[in-house]
Amino acid sequence: MSKRFDGGVSTPSERFSVISDGLPSQLPDVDPSETAEWLDSLDAVVDRAGRGRARFLMLKLLERAREKQVGVPALRSTDYINTISPEREPWFPGDEHVERRIRAYVRWNAAMLVSRANRPEIGVGGHIATYASAASLYEVGFNHFFQGRDGGNDQVYFQGHASPGIYARAFLEGRLTQEQLDGFRQESLPASLPSYPHPRLMPDFWEFPTVSMGLGPLAAIYQARFNRYLLHRGIKDTSSSHVWCFLGDGEMDEPESLGAIGVAAREELDMRAKVSAGRKGLRRGIQVVVGTTVGFGVFLSLFGGTYVQPYDTFGGQVALAVVLGIFALGFAWMRRLAGSTPVMPFLARPGQRDTPEDLAIVAGLTGLSPVAVASLSAEPQSAARGLGARR
Repeated sequence: MSKRFDGGVSTPSERFSVISDGLPSQLPDVDPSETAEWLDSLDAVVDRAGRGRARFLMLKLLERAREKQVGVPALRSTDYINTISPEREPWFPGDEHVERRIRAYVRWNAAMLVSRANRPEIGVGGHIATYASAASLYEVGFNHFFQGRDGGNDQVYFQGHASPGIYARAFLEGRLTQEQLDGFRQESLPASLPSYPHPRLMPDFWEFPTVSMGLGPLAAIYQARFNRYLLHRGIKDTSSSHVWCFLGDGEMDEPESLGAIGVAAREELDMRAKVSAGRKGLRRGIQVVVGTTVGFGVFLSLFGGTYVQPYDTFGGQVALAVVLGIFALGFAWMRRLAGSTPVMPFLARPGQRDTPEDLAIVAGLTGLSPVAVASLSAEPQSAARGLGARR
């Protein structure tokens, strides 16, 4: 039993442990009836809307509490933004068993394509694991998402190192021959296949070049921006077109990969690819490193007296402070690497006019005359309204 702030007596069940600013403390319940109302509200949300909704509300409360500078524990683990919980996954629309078998055939053929290109008399090799690690993404895209010229006219920027998988799938479809597969990375042969997506060598197969790495994401962003431009100017209805871009093999380490990400933020493009996967993985790694380091330090402080005894002197304390400072700088640096700064949109303001250079570029890409492009650009509102677009 203990004394309450209001003069009453609180029972042990009315007292609970709270972590405030990382330090454990014992806080009395000064208003049990209000506490019961909050707990009943949480129980009602769980019973009515499920645990997912209750968790979301709790996270929003923690967020608001931190905004109000209320001492609440910091989250040591965060969700991935685009993660879907198993209970929210829709039913698979196709035959999962058949698609899994096809995926296995394509993955095997892709591996054999690279392996045969690495035989002793050839020795050109290739990337054998890139497609294998992303086969599910590509196959689900081919079977359920990508739209061809007779549909939404999507544009797909394939990761260049995954080209063996795309060739292997085309072989199963009868679009490529075995002789062509045996000529992988041997462009001097009559029947051959280029190492990476090459529209000049295979204009009926590849649409966009994506190597060197970093070229794909850079071009995909500008493609999406140009699609939006055509729609808003009433030149072409691209409302049902999507731009897909596959990244991999450390591509996000290339400066070109994020070189145009500000364009996408300013233009507010509806990008379907998750280009921040590398940063999310880095954040998870930082959480593991910080948690392990702090946990190890606490363990030594509590149970490793012989290890920390040399730091009892003044010199030892200075050395310990220097080490902790270095760790703090390292954590701050990693946090900066994992973070991102949002960019406020400011392009395409109302009333903004196109320059002659913009009109010339559009005329060259669309085949329209400069006069026709200029007339469409002069009345963007009415032209876009004819396509059902919003400005």
